[in-house]
Amino acid sequence: MLLGFGFALAVSPAFCLQLPQTPVVAAGASTEPISLASYAEVACDQTGRMSLDESKSAQFAPLLAARTTSGSCAAYWVRFTVQSETVPVGGWVLGRL
Repeated sequence: MLLGFGFALAVSPAFCLQLPQTPVVAAGASTEPISLASYAEVACDQTGRMSLDESKSAQFAPLLAARTTSGSCAAYWVRFTVQSETVPVGGWVLGRL
């Protein structure tokens, strides 16, 4: 299953009430995949209707490589920090490997 999310990195750290407690993803012009397992945090959305504003105050926890899903979560919010001096032609694509 490939998640076809495109994203831009114009969001400032002020977007979140609290900054992620995980390492920063150092991305560059490379087109090589980067696993986000050790860089991302996840929050459970029990109804699947959490707004962007509500997600800012959600409880996030490290994603980890072997985290299982929960039947009590209708959706998940994922956050991570990317630092890059360049953007590859065509931008980045967030996908499930």
